[in-house]
Amino acid sequence: DGYRALGYVRDGQAQLVSRKHNDLTERFPQVAKALAQAVRSPACVVDGEVCALDDEGRPSFSAMQQGKAGTPIVYAVFDVLEVDGVPVLDEPLVERRARLEALLDTRQKTVQVSGFFDDGDGLYAAAVERRLEGVMAKRRQSRYAEGKRTRDWLKIKTHGREEFVVCGWTKGQGKRAGSFGALVLGTHRGDDLRSAELVWVGNCGTGFTERDIDELLQKLEPLRRDTAPFPAVPKMAKVRKDDVVWVEPKLV
Repeated sequence: DGYRALGYVRDGQAQLVSRKHNDLTERFPQVAKALAQAVRSPACVVDGEVCALDDEGRPSFSAMQQGKAGTPIVYAVFDVLEVDGVPVLDEPLVERRARLEALLDTRQKTVQVSGFFDDGDGLYAAAVERRLEGVMAKRRQSRYAEGKRTRDWLKIKTHGREEFVVCGWTKGQGKRAGSFGALVLGTHRGDDLRSAELVWVGNCGTGFTERDIDELLQKLEPLRRDTAPFPAVPKMAKVRKDDVVWVEPKLV
């Protein structure tokens, strides 16, 4: 629901870098400033996620994308790679966790230490109740694996729901001849939304009432554009090229 970012602190200055080595410091200057103030080390590296919070305090990609004034932005830090210039990658997670808690001044509200719980079943149940995306399960003795996906860290999703960007609609047939047949959906692949590639993930044409359709078209009509917002026009089965209306990818 946010941007995975490594935080580098050197002599009172912090830099945020994505997993693909994109600099996120200018995009989140308040986070970088808060990180520099929160750490108790002149040279350290931490790992975390920059998130926008919705009205209920939950991480929200939609809130991040919309970027409304006053939206709370936090940096949830969950690991540490270096302390006082010394790498700690090979230390067990539980030891790195202790270092992380000692490293950060949690009175700085923008930088938060990600929660750590032993009761995985209870945490998962709480995530379901709060309608969160899921939880991370990590082996207590695992080392930090740079740039790799391992079975030591697993994301356990609470549901099959995900947010997608509306990129257009297909013209309706039959009873829907005057409206739309399906919404054309995409998602951003990449850590930095400004440079992330928009990828087509499919179309959705069910679950809409007539009122839903009318409200959607009122919002989509002003966003019409002549070309597809994707790098390449996706090939959709049984959909002719002229039967797609493209829109600016602004609605989620």
